[in-house]
Amino acid sequence: MVERVLSEDQITARMPLWCALSELFLDTQMQRQDYEAIARAAREGGFSTDQVRDIFEREVFPALAFNLMQVAGEWAGFDADVLRERILLALGRPQASRFLTGGLKKQLMAEEWPRILAVLEGREPNLTEAPVKPEPPILAIAAGLLVVLAGLALVFGWL
Repeated sequence: MVERVLSEDQITARMPLWCALSELFLDTQMQRQDYEAIARAAREGGFSTDQVRDIFEREVFPALAFNLMQVAGEWAGFDADVLRERILLALGRPQASRFLTGGLKKQLMAEEWPRILAVLEGREPNLTEAPVKPEPPILAIAAGLLVVLAGLALVFGWL
């Protein structure tokens, strides 16, 4: 993994975009104004569409993906200082296993990136079909493990 080191100027320029993109990781439904805030932060920060996607995928997603996997994830919004620290910490460590986050990232990009791209290009985002918040993979893994353990308990007479 190549470690990304950001200067204070780069961090300062990214903060409004990080804050706007962090809304995608809350346990709430995105509204038109949320997408417009992303576009505004990108414009004001001088970020291209490719840079916004890179920041979304490589900086914000690794830091906040696990909030989407929690049964009762954050919904009130991330404190800017906490957000900054989480992102900088995530940039300095290896990415989480694709097994845990790959499907979530693919689903989030498929649902949300077209809307973000629309507002970045000055078009109306398609909000008619609300995205379904993905089920946390950890729940599916835990359910599978529970079934296996229950089977073992029956076989070995632990129950």
